[in-house]
Amino acid sequence: MDITKLKYRAVIEFLTNEGLSPQKIHERLVSAYKDQSPSYATVKRWVAKFKRGRDSLEDDPRSGRPVEVMTKEVCRAVEDLVMEDRRIKKHGFITMTRKPNSSRCNGHVAAFLHH
Repeated sequence: MDITKLKYRAVIEFLTNEGLSPQKIHERLVSAYKDQSPSYATVKRWVAKFKRGRDSLEDDPRSGRPVEVMTKEVCRAVEDLVMEDRRIKKHGFITMTRKPNSSRCNGHVAAFLHH
């Protein structure tokens, strides 16, 4: 987590508890931090969260695309497939790995083949 974000959120929380409006909070942040201050939309969003009772300054955990890792095992498996059939295409790898239309797999294969 970026410490700067936490700092701004702490200020937003404090000023929200002091009863300032999102507009006034944003003005104070711009006055103090100039171009580095968060946008008005961000301030407004965090003010709303704090007014609903949020007490954490951290981002909520998000689901989404998992971290991609190209392990030695994956590299070895792709290398073995290439050695079996040097004319294999990316589509062949994707089909063989049972991940059709997988952009993540497609990216791994492309990255490996370009090394």
